[in-house]
Amino acid sequence: MAKEKLDDEELDEDLDIDDLDNGSSIKGKDAYQMFMDSIRLYPKFTQEENLEKLKEYKAADDEDKIALLDEIVEGNIRLVIKYANEIASQAVFNAEEGGTRGLKIDLIQAGSQALSKAIVDFDPARGYAFSTLAVTYIKRAMFAFLNNSSRMIHVPQQILDRHR
Repeated sequence: MAKEKLDDEELDEDLDIDDLDNGSSIKGKDAYQMFMDSIRLYPKFTQEENLEKLKEYKAADDEDKIALLDEIVEGNIRLVIKYANEIASQAVFNAEEGGTRGLKIDLIQAGSQALSKAIVDFDPARGYAFSTLAVTYIKRAMFAFLNNSSRMIHVPQQILDRHR
C-alpha cells in the first residue's frame, strides 16, 4: 500500500472554507456552511503533534480517552473534508436544492466515524503514518455509505465486493 503524505497547506487548498463573518448573523447560512465556518476554530496538528496525541491516547485510561479522541478527530477533520469533497464531486447524485451539500455532510459524518475507528485501531509501533491508515478507513466508509444509500434494496458490502 502506498503511503500518502498530506500537509496542512494541501488540505487547506482543497477545502472550500470561506472566511468567517466577524459577528454577523447566521441567517442565510445552511448547516454545511456553518460547519465549514466552525472548522477554522479546530487546531491543525503537525505530523509530530498528531503522533504524540495518538501515543497519549493509547496510554490514557478510559476516562481521558474520550476527550483525547475528540481532540484528535478535530485535528484531523480536514482530512475527512478533503475526501468528502473529492468523492462528492465524483459521485452521481440526484442533486436537489442543496443536494450536493447534503451529500457532503453525510460523507463527512461517515468519514468522521471512520476516523474515530482509525484512531482506536492505530498502532504507532508499526511505523506507518497515521494518515495512511486514516485515509483507508475514511474512503472505505464513504464508499460504503454511497453504496448503501444509492440502492432501494440493501445488498451487503461483501456480496458487492465478490461480484466486482
